[in-house]
Amino acid sequence: LARKQESIELRPKKKARKPAELWQLDFQILEQGSKIAFIENNYAPFLKGQMILPGQAKKLKKAPKKFHFKHGITHHNIFVTITRKKSGFSKTNLSNFTWYSAKQLKEKVPFSLIQKAIDIGLDDSEPN
Repeated sequence: LARKQESIELRPKKKARKPAELWQLDFQILEQGSKIAFIENNYAPFLKGQMILPGQAKKLKKAPKKFHFKHGITHHNIFVTITRKKSGFSKTNLSNFTWYSAKQLKEKVPFSLIQKAIDIGLDDSEPN
C-alpha cells in the first residue's frame, strides 16, 4: 500500500536492535532441609525485583571459558555458574532469605533461568 501511494519514506523505520550485553551470573543454591533460599533481585539488570537465587552479576567484555550454562533474556547473554551449600549458615544470614520448597517453585519463581540453575546445581556437575 505504501508503494502504491509512494509514501514508503513516510513510514516509521525499524528500531535499531540494542547490542547484546554479556553477563556473568554466579548463583548460590543454599539449601536448608527441603527448601532453597531466594532473595529479591537487586543485583542484576534482568528480572529486576523478582525472587531469584542469591548471588552476584558482573558485566563482561568477552564470554567466559567456564560456566554451567548460557541463557538469554532480551539483549542479555548470561553465562551462569552455580555453587551449592547445604548447611552452615549463620542465623542472621537466614533471615535475609525467603525459603521455598520444590513444590512452591513453579508458582513463586516461574523463570526458566532459575529452574535451569536449580536443575543443574542440584546435579552437582562441574562447569563446562
